Amino acid sequence: MLKDYRTRKPPMGIVRIGCAATGDVFFGSATDTAALINGLGFKLDAGSYPNKALQELWNEHGAAGFSMTVEELLEYDDPAEDQTDNLEAMLDLCLESHPEASRLRK
Repeated sequence: MLKDYRTRKPPMGIVRIGCAATGDVFFGSATDTAALINGLGFKLDAGSYPNKALQELWNEHGAAGFSMTVEELLEYDDPAEDQTDNLEAMLDLCLESHPEASRLRK
């Protein structure tokens, strides 16, 4: 089982968080998009997310007022290879093509 875990290929890419009421959009990169989306909801519900603008919107509109989706997936072969630079480049491109959006992590 440990070998399977180490060789699994989690979905890496860009996550989009949108507030329906205000139109605010946030993008973040993740080495495991499902884990980011899962953990984000918990942190926001707990009131402990470091992005204050996002946390305030969440406090005001609640979970039902948000959508969390995978915007783009990174194709890669080796799960052990560091993909930080590739993910950061993808995030920069998303932010450039959506100038109204903010970075999830500041």
